[in-house]
Amino acid sequence: VYDTIVFIEPDCLVLKDIYPLIQKGKVYTETEALVAAAPDMFPPDKFNSGVMVIRPSQATFDNMMDQRSLLTNYDGSDTGFLNGYFSEWHTEMAPLARLPFTYNAQRALYDMTYAQGCRSNWDLAVAPDLKILHYSGSSKP
Repeated sequence: VYDTIVFIEPDCLVLKDIYPLIQKGKVYTETEALVAAAPDMFPPDKFNSGVMVIRPSQATFDNMMDQRSLLTNYDGSDTGFLNGYFSEWHTEMAPLARLPFTYNAQRALYDMTYAQGCRSNWDLAVAPDLKILHYSGSSKP
């Protein structure tokens, strides 16, 4: 039985130490369910499920399964489903539930900024602390 799981999709490339993600799970009590994730690009008030810190909870899982037909899934994906369940992620969950974008930097942002000549967005805001690059979407290495 694990008290903290760091979930990373296979289309992610870990570039720097991510041990702080494991430590993040240690600040919650054993009875609390935790999901911590980085914001999605569109819409940014939702999270992207490509990288998540999860504190497993059988009660939360059972409740999630009971509600799966009732939840709003804005895009039909696992990300949409999880955002439907954890709909308070952006507004009511503790700030620790929001990982910095650099833990799940989506390649699409690079394509829309750096590759288009707007290098300062990527160079100043993302690249210096980039931990995990996520090749979300159709462009895979």
